[in-house]
Amino acid sequence: MDQDCADNDGIGEEILSPEELDRAARYRFPRDRRLFRFAHTFLRQTLASYLDRAPHDLQFSIGSHGRPELIGEELRFNLTHTEGLVGCVVTHSADCGVDAEALDRRADQQLLSARVFTAKEQEAFQNAAEDERSLLFFKTWTLKEAYIKARGLGLALPLREISFDLSGVEPTGLFGVAVDDVAEQWRYWSGMASDGHVYGVAVRSPQAVLLLR
Repeated sequence: MDQDCADNDGIGEEILSPEELDRAARYRFPRDRRLFRFAHTFLRQTLASYLDRAPHDLQFSIGSHGRPELIGEELRFNLTHTEGLVGCVVTHSADCGVDAEALDRRADQQLLSARVFTAKEQEAFQNAAEDERSLLFFKTWTLKEAYIKARGLGLALPLREISFDLSGVEPTGLFGVAVDDVAEQWRYWSGMASDGHVYGVAVRSPQAVLLLR
């Protein structure tokens, strides 16, 4: 995880592809352009460090649901960025996803939880102490996002068929029949990336170990 996003629109000029630079330029606000460029520069540098390759040499393909993959490499990865934070997860070959959110993000948690939480998740959310409810909401939300990003199917997956239990040492997941997946194949992590950011990670490997850098 890296929280430094320099106030410089020249970020990644020698590393990012023309397509990435063009995507960054489409953002309306300078802070969003900087965040996109910083995040994708950070991703290229991270992946290159595993492959002993130059960051600008990496090539990506885009899946039908928008998930990027490395061309010609076994490494799998996923990227997340939000105000004040950039993070990525990398595996040798397993499906993986990561999501992060700022705790001060404005969101109607009551409305969103009613729309996307399962009955058990909604019960846990409503029964949580008032000072813990927002943290529980974002932990559940980021785990759901991490899982659907790992699957690479986006919102084609029904969020209310994906349930997480955060009462144990680490999160556990349970899927409804509409998800068409095996819960035991996955391992999850949830935690604080900083005092103001929550992250969730999903990896399709029950033996996976999370190493934070």
